[in-house]
Amino acid sequence: MRAGSLITILISLLLAGVVAYLGNEWMNRQLAVRQPAAPAERVKVVAAAVDIPVDSVIEDKHLKLIEIPPDLLPQGAITDKAELRGEIVKDSIYAGEIISGKRLLSGPGGSVLAAKVEPGMRALTIGVDEVSGLSGFLLPGSRVDVISMRGGNARTILRDMKILAVGERLQVDESRNVKVRAVTLEVNPRQAEILAEITTGGGIRLTLRNQLDRDLGEGSVSATEAPEAEAELARAAQANILRARSPQPITVIRGTSWDQSQGLSTLPSRSVAPLNEDAEEGAE
Repeated sequence: MRAGSLITILISLLLAGVVAYLGNEWMNRQLAVRQPAAPAERVKVVAAAVDIPVDSVIEDKHLKLIEIPPDLLPQGAITDKAELRGEIVKDSIYAGEIISGKRLLSGPGGSVLAAKVEPGMRALTIGVDEVSGLSGFLLPGSRVDVISMRGGNARTILRDMKILAVGERLQVDESRNVKVRAVTLEVNPRQAEILAEITTGGGIRLTLRNQLDRDLGEGSVSATEAPEAEAELARAAQANILRARSPQPITVIRGTSWDQSQGLSTLPSRSVAPLNEDAEEGAE
């Protein structure tokens, strides 16, 4: 065999091997693309199957399990329905929302209202009517100023007070406008004393504030430090003292005449002489 023919055969074999190798690599790549990717790891968490209003006791009908990627698992999420049975909802939970402990009332024997009160604050309920309560337009979460109507004078005594509840409602329900007789305000202990004093024997009005308006007025940095509140409280205390000291009228009868005096301290020092026997016989 000639050397040229041998070289041609060797080159042909080499090219065939290269083509076979490249073809095999291409086929492998095509098969790899067509194969489905392995499913990503997912975890099950408890979510709300329906809207769950505030103050509701959670039941199985409220819950469902959903699967999410582990990197989307929120902090405090609950993975077992049994952990939620009988729990009380502190804030409204909406359908599809992953339920966490932050939405639930923690601690035995507590109440939803108590859980909404910030540490160091108090909840105080005051009576309102259709006028002072703004015709039912007050909602939980609204912010108001409190005006004292004592003695025919109107003074703003507390500013930027947060409403915790309207009547028995702890959450906003704008679908209905309910007229109520009481609202519950979040106050500190000093503000509670002021409101309790002012609402005793005097009328109040509430004025609704814009949610973005947090201005407390001139010369005051907090509602408690408003000078009008302290002055009004002093006037109320003085009025109570005067009422307590006001004596009842006393009528003193002297023979056929009578005299009316204010209290024992105003009575004359002389005493009434008793009737003698002659006067008694004449009277008979």
